[in-house]
Amino acid sequence: MVSDETISEVAQQLLTNIEEQQVWPKRDGDRTIQLRLVLSEAASKCGLTEDHGFRQYDKYEKKKWGGEWMNIDFWWWEENENGKQGWLSAESQWWNERWPPERNREAILEDFQKLPSLKSHIKLMVFNSDKESGDTLIREFDNYLSGFLQHTGGECYLVVRFDRNKYACAWRSTVDGSQKAGKFEPFQPRSGNGGQQA
Repeated sequence: MVSDETISEVAQQLLTNIEEQQVWPKRDGDRTIQLRLVLSEAASKCGLTEDHGFRQYDKYEKKKWGGEWMNIDFWWWEENENGKQGWLSAESQWWNERWPPERNREAILEDFQKLPSLKSHIKLMVFNSDKESGDTLIREFDNYLSGFLQHTGGECYLVVRFDRNKYACAWRSTVDGSQKAGKFEPFQPRSGNGGQQA
């Protein structure tokens, strides 16, 4: 069993690395590729490397994995003599200026809805939007998780939203099964000023 402290440490490193990435490419696909590099660097800093039994799937290496797996952007897992365990499931969705706001929100929510069904300690959603749409989406994420009946105690949802500033929030499952009282709360890397930690 992985401790809450270890999960929090990895979550902190993920958000620190995203926070430190000052410039993001303009094209959506390039942003997701940049996110892959940022996440891989965070994994290395936490010791989640191949020589320690960790593997990283991403959709840009379809040939390596024999195709796209579960239609998800990124998945990390640990594999050793005891078996496998998922560490990170991650989705990203970038605001398309050619689409109306409602279509963008639907695309972001649709990607987020993949995460509860995947087994991993940390479930990360990265997206950009205007502030109003971002606030609406966080409420929709809360509602979706409140209606999900198969949570695993200890799993941590992280959401990183870009509007004019980066904003991160976390939702932590405390029980197996249904959790009606959960809510996303502000989350900042330890280098930040204040904020609730995972």
